[in-house]
Amino acid sequence: FAQSLEFLCGLTTYEMLRFPMNRLLYEASQWLRIQHSATSALHWRFKFENSKYVEKTITLNQPSAQMETFSEPTWLALEKIKLEVPVIEVMLDINNLVESTPERSDLFKKYADTDRAHLLDKLKAKLGQEAIYSLLRLSDPRPEKANLLHNEISEPASLPDLSPRPIWIESSPITLGSSPEKCGFQLLRGPERIESGWWDFEPACRQYWVALSQNNRISWIYYDQHKKSWWIAGWFT
Repeated sequence: FAQSLEFLCGLTTYEMLRFPMNRLLYEASQWLRIQHSATSALHWRFKFENSKYVEKTITLNQPSAQMETFSEPTWLALEKIKLEVPVIEVMLDINNLVESTPERSDLFKKYADTDRAHLLDKLKAKLGQEAIYSLLRLSDPRPEKANLLHNEISEPASLPDLSPRPIWIESSPITLGSSPEKCGFQLLRGPERIESGWWDFEPACRQYWVALSQNNRISWIYYDQHKKSWWIAGWFT
């Protein structure tokens, strides 16, 4: 899909641009439906009276053929373009196509599966891809190395078969000294032995236990065989 609209009198405001851009979005949506296709990228080009161009690519979290899905990320991205010179031409290109599948209706379905994707599309358009982070689970058995905040789209790593992990991991382990019992902890289940990290010069040789604290919280503690001491790693409750 490649369509453009030219204007004898240049457009100087965002509101003036909305009408021709809406028309292009409508035509793109209809074209995609006829092709039984969807796209996850809209490429806009704006030509100004001084013959300069500004390009803007809208990247969607999921492929779509719906005009409603295209509109809001487009308007949010449009706000970032400075209209110092009148616009005399607007162009829309769609090159990346995938086969679309019809949505199945469900009597008991209250929310569309695409709600989260649409929210991410709007956030990316408003704040930029670099501002959107997600939690990536890594295959490293060490708890402090097992998760990573990232803003790249990547395939999840194959994960090792591990025992249950607590909801809350301490950013810095809390020392229990030489004996958890002296600090009011009762060992419930374990040990889970983790020996890892020799390749990145941060070796870990630990024995993890599920324990009950003196205030009846379920904790995850470990014995560090290098430091010869006990530590609180996190909390289940």
